[in-house]
Amino acid sequence: MSFERILEGTVEFIDRQNRTLRVKQEIKKEGNRQPLSVVFSLAPNVTVTSSSRGILKLTELRIGQKVLVHYVTESGGKAVANTIAIVEPMSKPGSFSGVRVAG
Repeated sequence: MSFERILEGTVEFIDRQNRTLRVKQEIKKEGNRQPLSVVFSLAPNVTVTSSSRGILKLTELRIGQKVLVHYVTESGGKAVANTIAIVEPMSKPGSFSGVRVAG
């Protein structure tokens, strides 16, 4: 039985023809931050989502985007991505999204 896991990182490489994705994650090890790259096979029905744009095509995924990858690890150790959610900033730089309280 496989359990779904989630990895947050930055898209480093996309091979749409062979349906693989490499995501870099920064991990803390012995007090230092070190990069760790994870290669995912893309499930035949992989879904790419964006909170502002809804469901996207795989071709809209770009290198450098921050993502949350929902995946399972198969018995041979292969990580298979089922959903890729693009992590978007809360607000655009220079915009105000707070609430002013009169005092």
